[in-house]
Amino acid sequence: MDQTLHVLNNLTKRHVDTSLLVVGKGDIQKFQSLARKMGISNRILFLGHRIHVEKYYSVSDILVLPTLFDPFPNTCLEAMSNGLPVITTKHTGISEIIDDGKDSFIIPSADNILQITDIITNLYKNRPLLDEISNSARLKAEKYDWESVTNKYIDIYHKIADSQVLAGR
Repeated sequence: MDQTLHVLNNLTKRHVDTSLLVVGKGDIQKFQSLARKMGISNRILFLGHRIHVEKYYSVSDILVLPTLFDPFPNTCLEAMSNGLPVITTKHTGISEIIDDGKDSFIIPSADNILQITDIITNLYKNRPLLDEISNSARLKAEKYDWESVTNKYIDIYHKIADSQVLAGR
C-alpha cells in the first residue's frame, strides 16, 4: 500500500488530477499517517473493509494492485469486468491472462513506483487510450465469467471420463 501512496505523491507532483480510493483490510492508521506526511491525505479516501465492493468500481478508472504474491486475485478480474485496467505485478496469477499494455499492465515488481506512475500518467493524459484499454479489459474478463469457467471444467471432466472409458478403466 505504501507503494501506491508514493505513486499518488508522484502523480500529484506531475499535476495529474487524480485521487485514491482504498477499500480493504489493513492498518489504515499507518497509511493515513504516511499520507499526511506526504501531504496527500486530502486526495485519499480510506474506506476499510467492505462487503459489496462492486459500486466502488463504477467511480474508479484504474485498479492498482502492486502485490508481492497472490495466486489469483478475484479483485483484478472483478475490476476488469467493470472496465478497469489493472496494474499489477508478474507475481500474481492474473498476470497469466493479462495482455500487457492491451487490457491491463504487468510490472516486474511491487516497488517499481516510477513505472506505475508513468502508466497512470499516460492513461490520464491520453483518455482515448484509457477508454480502449478499459474496453479490452472488460472483454477479457467476459471470458472468465462463472458460466464460462464452469463449462470449461465440465468439458475437462468429460474428456477425462471419455479417456477412462476408452482405456477400459
